[in-house]
Amino acid sequence: DKLTDFTPLYCEEGQVNVVTQFDKDDVESAGLVKFDFLGLRTLTIIDLTLRIASQDNGNNHIDINKIPMKDVKTFELLRSCNTTAIFQLESTGMRDLIKRMQPKKFDDIIALVALFRPGTLSSKQGEESVVDTFIKRRKQNNPDLIPYTHDLLMPILKDTYGCIVYQEQVMQIAQKLANFSQGRADILRKAMGKKDDDLMAEQKDGFVKGCISNKVEERAAKNIWSFIEKFAGYGFNKAHSVSYATIAYQTAWLKTHHTTEFFAASMTADIDNTDKLIRFKEDCESFKIEIKGPCVNHSSYEFFVEKENQIRYGLGAIKGLGQSISEAISEERRVNGKYHSIFDLCSRLSSEKISKRTIEALIKSGSLDDFSETRATLSDSIEMAISYSNRVSLEQQTGQTNLFYTESNQEESLPELKRCKEWKLNELLDEEFSSLGFYFSGHPFDPYRDDCKHLTKSNIATLKKMMETQKNANGYTQQESLIQIAGLITTLKRRGNNYTFKIDDGTAVMEGIIFGERKDYFREMLNNNSLLFLKGKLRFDSFADLWQFVAEDAVTIDSIVKKKAKMLLIKCDSEFNPSKLKKILKSHTPGTCEIQLNYETDINHTKLKLGKEWTVSPTRELRDELTVELGSANFQFVSH
Repeated sequence: DKLTDFTPLYCEEGQVNVVTQFDKDDVESAGLVKFDFLGLRTLTIIDLTLRIASQDNGNNHIDINKIPMKDVKTFELLRSCNTTAIFQLESTGMRDLIKRMQPKKFDDIIALVALFRPGTLSSKQGEESVVDTFIKRRKQNNPDLIPYTHDLLMPILKDTYGCIVYQEQVMQIAQKLANFSQGRADILRKAMGKKDDDLMAEQKDGFVKGCISNKVEERAAKNIWSFIEKFAGYGFNKAHSVSYATIAYQTAWLKTHHTTEFFAASMTADIDNTDKLIRFKEDCESFKIEIKGPCVNHSSYEFFVEKENQIRYGLGAIKGLGQSISEAISEERRVNGKYHSIFDLCSRLSSEKISKRTIEALIKSGSLDDFSETRATLSDSIEMAISYSNRVSLEQQTGQTNLFYTESNQEESLPELKRCKEWKLNELLDEEFSSLGFYFSGHPFDPYRDDCKHLTKSNIATLKKMMETQKNANGYTQQESLIQIAGLITTLKRRGNNYTFKIDDGTAVMEGIIFGERKDYFREMLNNNSLLFLKGKLRFDSFADLWQFVAEDAVTIDSIVKKKAKMLLIKCDSEFNPSKLKKILKSHTPGTCEIQLNYETDINHTKLKLGKEWTVSPTRELRDELTVELGSANFQFVSH
């Protein structure tokens, strides 16, 4: 068979080339049947989840087409609105619709997909929207209260509570009441969907006449026409909705019953999308799934389930690492065992010509932390490691390798690392951020977390959950109850006369905006990576489908701590160095903060308040020095 047996090919007048592409509205007029083929990433996620799950279950294959469609736990998950990564059901607006509808069966998901569209959700002045009507009648669950324009409509519309939700219902009405053929009913469906007034006028006459011939009174026929004309423009193709709902249910079932595998697959499918990885990571935390950092001795290119409720980060998500080198790292490890040092890694991957940029990305991301060296030491050793790798490679190529070259004397021949003190916490985290796109092993806000507990009522993750439990922001937007949040400013951009940004406290990230009339007030302190204490209101941006924090006031966290802090609490144990701590504190005296040492051992717990001569100024410099010496979890500035 030839292509021309199926596709009418022709040339436009005066043209030589054959027409092979048509505008979507011209396809059918050219004698073709139009098909939409969707390349959905979700299908890849489903397939990958099943592969991972079957490996975890001893290669017991799961047939996704045979899963139970009335699974109680799956519908419980949906009703909880925890729908991140669930196909078609994860947007803020859709979660609100799910909360209102509380789906209990598969038909409810079909309706959700069909109803979640701008025209259906909106309402004209003084009128109820289709969605409002549908949900109200569904909650009433009383067939006797549902008004039908005509008794013949009841069997067609009873499953959608007297509302026209699907285009197929329009066709059924035309066929049953007006004796339309399937073809003519489809013409009516298209006319309504496209809101073609001329074609609709033609169809009205035929519809009314058909109804009359079917023993429906003319007045009733016109009322029915007005009814379907009013609602059918919102009708959605049910076959399409069922297909989408099937995939939505399958992803919800997998998230319910193979949660860890589902997240690993979802993160792999979006391995290059940092924003989505952040959302998945946040959602994993709510399911108590731990994500272990990238590591050359454990990670593969993809995210994978290392054990129950634990995902290992994929090397492919590290910026600066391609798929080829990521797979080479894991394959070499599979064949010849774990890597023991940066020299071992580079020499064993010499055939891949591992670059300085790749090694830097591995170090910054924490992928070489297994070597028990500081990242600063490894970073200063990159040139040395590459030179060593080149020398070993040359020896192997020229056959100069010692015949008695054992593993032990190979280790003896390794260059001596020039060991360096670890980078400061903020430097280490900044480098980590540059390689992963978010903070992983810690967060710049960590040293301030305890300090800010008495300044803000909740962290951002808790605030976001509270926001999602209500449709509007009435509880948060009253002038007398400004929201207070604290965190790191990132992704600062100018949008016309406004500034947009993200505020990140390590528990979650929230979108923020500063409107033009306030932006001058923020100019001195608003910078990427600044740590701010903010006051403002919440608003829902329906266009972006997300909540925004509207900032109205701000101060740097350092300045508010410096102003309010009255005491420095220091946790220490038998291993702390008193003279070193004394030296650090002495350089910041006198000040406004008293000092209390909480000395803890296995058998003793002592609180020691230092004398009045030991008062310090709660500066950023003191905080940095204490973080390096003690760790951010072992000290806190307290305001009374």
